[in-house]
Amino acid sequence: MPSRLMVGLHLLKSMYALSDEAVCERWIENPYYQYFCGEEFFQHRFPIERSSITHWRKRVGESFFEKLLQESLRIAFDEKALKKNQLQRIVVVTFPPRIKP
Repeated sequence: MPSRLMVGLHLLKSMYALSDEAVCERWIENPYYQYFCGEEFFQHRFPIERSSITHWRKRVGESFFEKLLQESLRIAFDEKALKKNQLQRIVVVTFPPRIKP
C-alpha cells in the first residue's frame, strides 16, 4: 500500500472527523482528496480494500501519528508557515475506540 495514500487518508479522516467508510466514499467523489493522497489522475474506484485502512493503522500504532504531528509542526515552523506564538496551545482531538455492544 502506498504510504502517501495511507497517511493522506488518515489525515483527511482526522481533519474532518470521518469514519473509515466515509473517508473512502469521499475519496472516490473528490479529486482534491485523491490529489492530496498522491493520485495524478482522477480515479473512479478506491484503490485498496477498505479494511486495509484499519489494518495499517493498527500496524503503525499510535506513536506513528504522534511523530507525524511533531514532524508536520517542525516543517511548518522551519518554513515559517507557523509562528512560535501559535504553538502556545495545541488542541488534539482524539476519538476513543469504538466499543462493540
